[in-house]
Amino acid sequence: MSQQGHKRVLLVAAENDALKGAKVGGMADVIRDLPPALSEVGVIADVAMPNYGFLAQQYHAKYLTEVAIHFAGKAEKVIIYVMRRPEAKHQFSGHDQITSSDPLIYLFEHPYFNHQGQVYCNGSPDRPFAQDATKFALFSLSVATALKNNLLNHYDVMHLHDWHAAMVAMLRSCVTEFSALQNMYALYFYHP
Repeated sequence: MSQQGHKRVLLVAAENDALKGAKVGGMADVIRDLPPALSEVGVIADVAMPNYGFLAQQYHAKYLTEVAIHFAGKAEKVIIYVMRRPEAKHQFSGHDQITSSDPLIYLFEHPYFNHQGQVYCNGSPDRPFAQDATKFALFSLSVATALKNNLLNHYDVMHLHDWHAAMVAMLRSCVTEFSALQNMYALYFYHP
């Protein structure tokens, strides 16, 4: 178990309706509502998601760290911001000190994640989902690397939401470098 006898879960997702501008569909509702529901049974649920070029600034999230990634044949740097989860939908969480029992939101920042403040992009007609596939592959690799390098909290469970986070499960299961992630349970949830 994590700190102070509480279980801690990391929700990895593309959307979160607790943050203004981070909702497209139903996944955002789940990510907004699941942490408070889990809190009622003593589980702290944190969220990892892309920053999309504006969320950290909009909510005055704190710089946490950087993670170095080798992706698509290049060295990349992904910045991780952290903030307390807002108490109410779209509420500013303030500059108060973050405590170990606070539910957190980790915002991952990289130029690939910024599409003029949009969660998803249309892409080109000949490769309609290529930009989003690349974006979420890098995001998943960044989350897995941050977990492997102990840059985030210790988690008992990682809860992966939809195809955007599916690569975390693949890395955990198939890539020796990420085998330490097998020490935590993994759930994959598909949002139809």
